[in-house]
Amino acid sequence: MSPLRREWPPPNTKHVIVVGDTGLALRFIRNLTDNFGVAVTAVISPGSGFQSFEIRAAQARNDLLRVQETDRIEADTVASYGLEKAHAVVLLAQDDVGNLHLALKLRQLIQQSARRKKQTTQARLIIRMYNRQLTSRVRHLVGKNEIFIESDADMVAPTYAAAAQHHIPPGRIQIWGRELLVTNNPSDNTQWIIAEGKRPYTQILPQTVNEAPRYLRLLPAARSQTLSRLRQRTTRGLKRLSREFRRTIDIKLRLATILLLVIMISGIVILRVHGAEDANPSGIWDAIYILALAAGGGIDPDLGAPTWSRYAHVAVTLSGALLIPVVTGAIVQSLVGRKYALATGRIVEPVRKHIIVVGLGNIGTRVVEMLRAQGQPVVAIEKDHDVPGVNTARSVGAQVLFGNASNPEILREAGIAQCLSVVAMAKLDSQNLEIALCAVHCRADVRTVLRIYDEEFAELVRENLNARFLARQRRSGRNYGRGAWPLDTLPLHLSWSAPRVAAASFAALVTDDQILSTIPVRGQLVHVAQVRVEPGSNIVGEKAGVVDEPGGFRLIGIRRQEWDESGEMVRVGNKVSGPNDIWCPDCEEVLREEDQLLVLASQAGLAFLEQRTSAVVRDDDEETVPKQRR
Repeated sequence: MSPLRREWPPPNTKHVIVVGDTGLALRFIRNLTDNFGVAVTAVISPGSGFQSFEIRAAQARNDLLRVQETDRIEADTVASYGLEKAHAVVLLAQDDVGNLHLALKLRQLIQQSARRKKQTTQARLIIRMYNRQLTSRVRHLVGKNEIFIESDADMVAPTYAAAAQHHIPPGRIQIWGRELLVTNNPSDNTQWIIAEGKRPYTQILPQTVNEAPRYLRLLPAARSQTLSRLRQRTTRGLKRLSREFRRTIDIKLRLATILLLVIMISGIVILRVHGAEDANPSGIWDAIYILALAAGGGIDPDLGAPTWSRYAHVAVTLSGALLIPVVTGAIVQSLVGRKYALATGRIVEPVRKHIIVVGLGNIGTRVVEMLRAQGQPVVAIEKDHDVPGVNTARSVGAQVLFGNASNPEILREAGIAQCLSVVAMAKLDSQNLEIALCAVHCRADVRTVLRIYDEEFAELVRENLNARFLARQRRSGRNYGRGAWPLDTLPLHLSWSAPRVAAASFAALVTDDQILSTIPVRGQLVHVAQVRVEPGSNIVGEKAGVVDEPGGFRLIGIRRQEWDESGEMVRVGNKVSGPNDIWCPDCEEVLREEDQLLVLASQAGLAFLEQRTSAVVRDDDEETVPKQRR
């Protein structure tokens, strides 16, 4: 049935209006309809610009998509397509100022309609903006609760940053004041299996083919990490001082300094041991003694001193006089060399176990910021000296190297032999592919992370690069299986389509506040979500073990507000006490009303759990049925 002839939007289905015909809009629409079952009204301009043809074609085979074409996309036009019933309006055009203008006009219409009809819920406004600097400033202009402004870089960067550190995207997740990590390495600490492929009855998703296992691990609390972080910072500081000393004073200056120090120490020992001996020096030695002390600008000659004391006086005076210019010259050389390296875009100090990021555009700069925030050493390579990302990268502590990363000499200068991975964030797919091939040429086992626009091309590049590495390993006598990548390790070469990653992040932001994070697993999604146990639901009084359905959902934690005997929230002084978070609760824990359940669930599992935690009402036949949520 054509979507224009049936009821729109469909009953009991969320409705989202999407404005724009970009590649991001197309992938976003597919994500909403295919993965979340959301009805979408796509508002596009007539013609064949951008992805208009693909969006129109998708309408014919998707009952949850309706396409509206209009010559001028204005607030009144968008409002006529069901704004009052919409859960959200998402503006994905490439015009940042146009998106902001339309959002402000829509906000006025939404507020007027809400006051007129006395509505408590309003459509959520979400803007995609390309300019990151404008994004951060506009948030202060429009407020934080009425218009949600997101940039491509903020949504895409976590995926590339996690892959660069050998983590499975999205890597680290901040939830309830704790940090969770998506990884492929099992641990003895608290963890939950997402997809393992060995024990199907213990995982959320079914067994995957040629796919690394995925685990969600609970990292230690911040307090327990303080001492460890302090120890790590101290170790890094000492190593940095050692590297700075080696860089400041080269081998010749080091040898000269050591020699002069040895002479000075020897003179001091001689003065201590032989200072009381008596001797009768001859005239020539008296002259040499006087001249040496005068040349060194040291102490006044003591002709009555013993011979060994005179030797010590001369040694200490001359070595001390020579040591000062040696150290001064080394410091001047270091400062001049550092300023010259910064001015010409050369490596200032040697690094090891770092990540090379190529391209300091919006996404590349955000990747550098995230890596540095996690304490990861970074060397960024950029061809253009005037790119704003250069100053941003340096301000967070990354080294910037100017040059073409497709040149092997530039990659060697960036330390590809000691790096953890190379992240190609250039604007063109051809440039990123060339950078990856050059990196593999310089070092066969280097990990590469590529930004590729077309998702099909990204998958082909990933498969062929990994197949090439496997073939090389087999020729060298190493066993990597029968042509497939081993399931217990991550592939060496990774590539993603930035619009596809951004579309998934947008979809999670639009669909529901209860979805806190989304973990992609090759065409499937696993959600980290919080579900409220409503009063009167059938699950109240049950044990926590019921929130553990193989292949559907698994309980991670419970957030519980404590109540006193009178039914009031427990207070500490004049303030209500904070919630009590129970991580990895025992199966015998009894569930209460208003508990917030933190679960790891598939899309179908989350929908089923929502039914169980909803309050029940009685119909005319006294049968209990769950309330339908909007």
